[in-house]
Amino acid sequence: MLRPLLVNGTLLLIAILLAVAVWLTTEQNNQTQKVTLTNLTPSQISKIVIENGSDPAIHIERNADKWMITQPSKAQADNAKIEKLLQIAQSNSIRRFTAPTDLTEFGLNPPQAILTLNKASIEMGTLHPMNQRRYVRVGNLIHLTNDRFYHLLQSAPQSLTSQTDKENEQ
Repeated sequence: MLRPLLVNGTLLLIAILLAVAVWLTTEQNNQTQKVTLTNLTPSQISKIVIENGSDPAIHIERNADKWMITQPSKAQADNAKIEKLLQIAQSNSIRRFTAPTDLTEFGLNPPQAILTLNKASIEMGTLHPMNQRRYVRVGNLIHLTNDRFYHLLQSAPQSLTSQTDKENEQ
């Protein structure tokens, strides 16, 4: 009676140890495989250009600790919204592949919006039809990312201005 219990207990212990080993290996692989859209950190970025189709490009520059919209009109930018824009640089690439010659199926011919951070250009395409992740082109790679920022790139310049600037205008 003691022998079957001992065998079953040993087998259970081995199964638990194997499950822990698989889990640790998977976690380690996930941490080493994280790829971001750019190598830029938000603190390194000093210039932002947003192009979203027919509207004039929005130019934003860091001025000491404030962000200023310099084109199409001059105004102080809403730092909280700009900080969200800067997070795009560090967005995780869930999947990536070399860009083919024809970019039409990804909504990148032409891109729906272009975000330039310093000199790094990030082109926004359409959503993947199955998983609703956005196609994004950086250099010669197309990435699939979570769609958390596209609405900011479609904003009018006025929506990016600071509340204090809006109150001063009134």
